[in-house]
Amino acid sequence: MNRKRVLVLCTGISRRSQIAEGWINHLLGERFKARSLSTKLLEWLVIG
Repeated sequence: MNRKRVLVLCTGISRRSQIAEGWINHLLGERFKARSLSTKLLEWLVIG
């Protein structure tokens, strides 16, 4: 069975998206594969 992919976005760097990613993978890992991303971190990495 293919797992659905979930992207959890956070607009800050407070780790909420990482916490949500962990909960989704822990509780629903058989059906979903979660990844997280902070838009502030992405902005820092891309724009630098």
